[in-house]
Amino acid sequence: MDESPPPESAACISYWLVPEPSCRTNLQHIIDDVAASYAGPHFVPHMTIAVSPNSSSDVVRQTLHQAAATVAPLMLNPVDLLFSQHFTKSCFLQFKLNADLIQLSNFFQSSASPPSGYAFNPHMSLFYGSLSELQRHSMLKRVALPQTINFSELWAIQILNKTTTAQDVNDWQVVGKAKLRAAATPPANQNGQTPRGR
Repeated sequence: MDESPPPESAACISYWLVPEPSCRTNLQHIIDDVAASYAGPHFVPHMTIAVSPNSSSDVVRQTLHQAAATVAPLMLNPVDLLFSQHFTKSCFLQFKLNADLIQLSNFFQSSASPPSGYAFNPHMSLFYGSLSELQRHSMLKRVALPQTINFSELWAIQILNKTTTAQDVNDWQVVGKAKLRAAATPPANQNGQTPRGR
């Protein structure tokens, strides 16, 4: 997906929390493997933080960078591997809410005009499509629950209002990316050196 401005007809913008590169690679292997096995679409591993009405690319990117500046990279622990009947939530990792996630979600919701009404539930989908009961049991055996996933970026994605097919997923476009702010650097001492722990 190349970065490009959203056309006027775009339905909405989805803001994603995206894992850092090494975690992303490992999760991408899982998503691609499952997609190949069960004829599903391929997509970048992500956690949807908010969905807002479409706006100009400049406004979307400004909102993205403002949000990224408020939170440092996150280390989150999945708590379960779950399933549902929803196309974009067929198989997913469930996370617990924490203060940083709530802060990010609230920021995007307060920035949206009008508010989208998106109900934030921290999860990361691993498969889009339909899974039989037998396939769900197979997924439980083949997918190991990661202990920790490190998130380091926010992405803005142009999506359709309702994603119900593989072609809908293929039509997604990246509007912008921003790195979460770096962790605060310890203040230097009088010699200009960063103090070290003992």
